[in-house]
Amino acid sequence: QGKVGTVTLRGWNLSAATRTLPAGDGPDAVVPGTGSRVRREPHPCFDFTRAKPDAPLATPFTATGLLARPGAPDLVPLRAGKGKPILIQVESPSLCLAVAPVLRILDADGKALARAEQERPNADVETTFTPPADGTYRIEVGDLYRAGGPRHAYRLRVVPVAPDFDLTVATDRFALSAGRPLDIPVTVTRRSGFSGDVELSIEGLPPNLTANQAAKSDGKTLTLRVTAGKGAAGGPVRIVGRPAGQPSPRREATAPMTEFDTRTVDLWLSVTDGVAK
Repeated sequence: QGKVGTVTLRGWNLSAATRTLPAGDGPDAVVPGTGSRVRREPHPCFDFTRAKPDAPLATPFTATGLLARPGAPDLVPLRAGKGKPILIQVESPSLCLAVAPVLRILDADGKALARAEQERPNADVETTFTPPADGTYRIEVGDLYRAGGPRHAYRLRVVPVAPDFDLTVATDRFALSAGRPLDIPVTVTRRSGFSGDVELSIEGLPPNLTANQAAKSDGKTLTLRVTAGKGAAGGPVRIVGRPAGQPSPRREATAPMTEFDTRTVDLWLSVTDGVAK
């Protein structure tokens, strides 16, 4: 974040090419000439599709990897301190990629100290690991079905455990009528000791639509009230939450996509009663 970066594009209809990303502090950046978005991180990022690290990596970091050959997991060396909890995440299904992640933490002798796999189909995987001693460990990223290939890419994120929260909504599609407000319940799941208030907003709200957070809640469910004015039209939006009075962490509400047995942060607002959708 805050610096100029680069990203390499790969795909069946793309030749490998590097693009320079503009500097910025937002949560993501648009790749010039493509319209594609990539996540910005406030820590070092690596491309394991080019080369694996020679020396153990220290928390925090994010890396892009590829399980190019069936049955051949990736091994990432990690330097960690005794008693300092680490959150390890492997993203692939949520990025519309092919890995069904299996995550293991190995000690220097290859003994498995922790293991995590999908809790449901088409889900990413994460686990919390507390090192029993100072030293070097290995993160093993594999595929549940021992598959591999050009679409078996993943994103590995390793960060210290910190108070955090998740946001969810019941559906990815909402409809409201002109002159009749729509209340959207947003469920807050607190993790790792997070106990503060959450402030909600809607990003990408189309013109003549307004959104306000209800003042009262039970702490578990927050309410966003959306109102359509004259000439309002629908469009794609994202519901975003932040700790009250703080810029981060920034979390996006996810919704189930039943057609694809996965979840999405891309929601849709429609306006009815004769108003253009």
